[in-house]
Amino acid sequence: RAGEDGRPLPANTDNQYREAIAAALSRTIDKMGGPDRRILLIGGEVLTPCKKYEPEIRRLSIAPPPDCAPPTLAEVRTQTAPWNETFRSIKALYPDKVTTLFPEDYLCPNVCEVMNGDLWLFRDTGHLTVMGSELLGARAEDTLVSFLLGKPATSVGGNLR
Repeated sequence: RAGEDGRPLPANTDNQYREAIAAALSRTIDKMGGPDRRILLIGGEVLTPCKKYEPEIRRLSIAPPPDCAPPTLAEVRTQTAPWNETFRSIKALYPDKVTTLFPEDYLCPNVCEVMNGDLWLFRDTGHLTVMGSELLGARAEDTLVSFLLGKPATSVGGNLR
């Protein structure tokens, strides 16, 4: 929904908000997406039930606290589906310009890991730690390099080790 000036009207629902964002992204791609431009859309956040813990506490505890059970891939896909579908629809409109990267494809083999060994991957419910970012980047390397080089990605999901 847009006003006469093309600006999105205030959203009253999550769907209206996603529609407004999709419309804004499309306008941005139309105006700024020249022949040499590529856009990377990163899908919905992988949300974990982990509450924010102070760094000192994290260093003392190797195991995740009881309220930090890793969500399953199915749970995360349900949660991220609305945004991921929005980004897939934008990619369908601009297949040569837009690349999508969905974090759960790289962080969630069957469950979404909250730790790798004794290192935390999330600093709170939806933000990765440096280790989490490095792991996502390593696993998504093919997609990221292909995006930067302007070539189609040869794999999705990376090496979920």
